Amino acid sequence: MTNLLDLSRIESGTLRPQREWHDLPTLVEEVLKRLEPLTAQHRLVVDLPADLPPLFVDPVAIGQILTNLIENAVKYTPAGSEILIRATPQEGEVQIEVADRGPGLPPAALGRVFERFYRVEGPGPRPRGTGLGLAVAKGLVEAHGGRIWAENRPEGGARFVFTLPLAAAVEVAPSAEAHP
Repeated sequence: MTNLLDLSRIESGTLRPQREWHDLPTLVEEVLKRLEPLTAQHRLVVDLPADLPPLFVDPVAIGQILTNLIENAVKYTPAGSEILIRATPQEGEVQIEVADRGPGLPPAALGRVFERFYRVEGPGPRPRGTGLGLAVAKGLVEAHGGRIWAENRPEGGARFVFTLPLAAAVEVAPSAEAHP
């Protein structure tokens, strides 16, 4: 139900991230703690640089993005397989990825996985879900000024990557010092 409400707000243009300075490692830790029952049968590998600066983000929205991507990885990967959560600072942004060791994405699905209600069909039983999680993740990332994409890993599995700006888009007013 949360994904449907979020998608409705995204599509209507009423979604306004409530930004604050937040530490990404803390956000990832909170999400993983909440998802422990779901991820218990997977090996989670978290690779976050110790010197990553705080991000000016809506922590609830970023938590939802991470939750949707991790839940998706769990659905499509066998028990015991690895799920990687990694952040890499880039020029002016941080790139965050959730990668798995599942079957990967069919080439035709790569351009469609972020469409609402789109579900990847596979040979096994159909995983539960509404097909809204990735559409919501895309909308939340874009509301933060980032990008999101999916790709197959060369060694097998899928990789979902999103970017967030490293600095707030806040203009500093010029100093009001008196001029002689």
